[in-house]
Amino acid sequence: MTDPQPITYIPQFQATTWRDHVDVVSAEAPNGFNTQFKSLRSEFDTLSSAVRQLSDMLNGINQTLNDLKTAANAVNTNANSVNTNANAARDKAQITKTNADKAKSSADSTLDTVTHLPLPPA
Repeated sequence: MTDPQPITYIPQFQATTWRDHVDVVSAEAPNGFNTQFKSLRSEFDTLSSAVRQLSDMLNGINQTLNDLKTAANAVNTNANSVNTNANAARDKAQITKTNADKAKSSADSTLDTVTHLPLPPA
C-alpha cells in the first residue's frame, strides 16, 4: 500500500491594502472589488477541495477500520468455536479416561478375587 499524497493548503489570496482618502475604489479594474471577490471565491474553492480530500481520506480510514474490526470479530468467533470444540473433546477424553480407570479397577478387583480363591484339591 502506497502512502497517500499529503493534503496541503497554501493560501493564495492577498487582500489589497486600501488607504482612506488616497485610493479610488473601483469595481472592474485589475485591483477592483470584483477581481478581489473572484480571487477570494477561488481561495474558498481551493480550501473546500482540501476539506473534501480530508473528509474522503477520513471516510476511507473509517471504512478500513470497520473492515478490520469485522475481520477481527470473525477470527475471534472462529477462535471461540475452536476453543469450545477443544473443551468438548477434553471433557469427552476425561470421561473416557474415568470409564477406563473404573474398568481397570473392576478388572483388577476381579483378578484379585480370582487369584485369592482356594485351589481345588488335586
